[in-house]
Amino acid sequence: MTSEHARRLLDLLDLGNLARDGGRLDEAAEYYERAIALDPACAPAMNNLGNLKRRQNNADAAVAWLERAAAAAPADATIQNNLAVALQSAGQRDEAIRRYRTALALDPDFASALAGLGTLLAEDGENDEAIRLLGQALDREPGMADLRANLANALAALGRHEDALEHWRRLVAERPDSARYRIKLGGVLRQLGRFEEARQAYAETLTRHPDNAAALAEAVGDKGSTPPAGIEARIAGRLGLPDLPLADRARLRFAMVKIHDARGDDDGAFAELALANEARRRERADKGQVFDAGAIAERFDQIMATFDGARLRGHAGFGDPSPSPVFIVGMPRSGTSLVEQILASHSRVHGAGELGHIGRIASGLRESTGADAPYPFCADRLDARLSRQLAKDYLGHLRRRAPEAERVTDKAPLNFLYLGLIALLLPGARIIHCRRDPIDTCLSCFEQDFQGPMTWAWDLTTLGRYYRQYARLMAHWRRVLPNAFLEMDYETVVDDTRRAAETMVEFCGLDWEERCLDFHRTERAVLTFSLAQVRRPIYATSIGKWRRYRRHLGPLIEALGDLSALP
Repeated sequence: MTSEHARRLLDLLDLGNLARDGGRLDEAAEYYERAIALDPACAPAMNNLGNLKRRQNNADAAVAWLERAAAAAPADATIQNNLAVALQSAGQRDEAIRRYRTALALDPDFASALAGLGTLLAEDGENDEAIRLLGQALDREPGMADLRANLANALAALGRHEDALEHWRRLVAERPDSARYRIKLGGVLRQLGRFEEARQAYAETLTRHPDNAAALAEAVGDKGSTPPAGIEARIAGRLGLPDLPLADRARLRFAMVKIHDARGDDDGAFAELALANEARRRERADKGQVFDAGAIAERFDQIMATFDGARLRGHAGFGDPSPSPVFIVGMPRSGTSLVEQILASHSRVHGAGELGHIGRIASGLRESTGADAPYPFCADRLDARLSRQLAKDYLGHLRRRAPEAERVTDKAPLNFLYLGLIALLLPGARIIHCRRDPIDTCLSCFEQDFQGPMTWAWDLTTLGRYYRQYARLMAHWRRVLPNAFLEMDYETVVDDTRRAAETMVEFCGLDWEERCLDFHRTERAVLTFSLAQVRRPIYATSIGKWRRYRRHLGPLIEALGDLSALP
């Protein structure tokens, strides 16, 4: 390129940058395109054009231009990072992670790449590495509030709640008017059982943000407590707004349920409950999350066909026989939190909560095996080597959480979907299946504000249909699972806690400790909707609760049908 061409190229880049900085994006794009026409290998122009397209919400064009820039300048860490950001915006998470890693290989101290990769890994549950990366990024950019918030979330997810609390306190101190940070602070305090401090955090949020839906809902308190004076009128005022977002409407309706429940108004509570779930169902439907009974039944059929008795017997010896993991599974609201709290009160048991790591292994199994088909079909490609590696990864995850514990509980209830995979990877793992009266279980699910993709939870009929599929799958696991398997009924745990606790401790291969009966005094973070209940002594008021609402539960009872007739 002649010096004249080089000068012309620099002029075009400068003009493009001036137009971009002045907000004239279309004009800036023209200058960058002219620069590329003059020099098709001009990485700075392609980089700037890609970033500009991302600002214009044209994700595909942004990725295309930044890929060209990265090909022209593969050793430029900034371009690799910009491409990762664009890929992340386009929903290409795996490729974004790869590009962030490339940027960090070129420049290990690149704060933006550290933050981007750490945030993605935290979202994927890879919290150990996420904490390291986010901590490094924060060392370089200590004023990045969202980065500190991501680090606090990752710390909490890894069970380091006191460390997370320190970051939330700092964020609140630095940004006292942030409702989001105060509410997160209150949430961590509740998980730690520090309920009065949590109430103070929510009250301060409400003082500063009187219309904040989350603060209003949290101010109502837990079930069984007396709501503050005037809170019902304030919530009703917000609910009267026709343009109130569905997410806020759902949250506030669930708060109203607790208000009606506190004064013994069962009909009023159930009416609010139906409205709350309908708002949540509509909000999630707008995001494409809808219940499909046929798809659910087909998926369960696929799981049972893939993990049949022949396959489980044929893969004996795969994985790692460690006796450390104890999986506590069942429908949500079936007593899994109570069972874990009892076991976690033992000196040789660590209660890790709902880890989700097995679900991530299942989601990544297609890529791990190189199979064409998704999970569960790709499980037939599992060999002994990969099984050992995946088991090693999972066990390493447990050891990092509790290096001294002999048993570690994983209380993700929906792991009942993955018991076949668990049997292949962790043949020495113990499985405790928690059961509870089906109608009480479904009603309790209906009472919770599930905000994840639990599409079956927001309607009585779909709840009944999903429960039938769950019951059918559990009947299959009873027939074929080779692992040590114990079923605990919630009603039995409540009626004879000592006997139930002794049975569970013995099942885990441990000597009895009386402290297991004082589970409500055990100080540990609890990440569950039951975080208040497990800190109280055993109570029986939830047994048969559905009878209070019998006249409203016809659709649920009909959908459940005769469970005893299931194969």
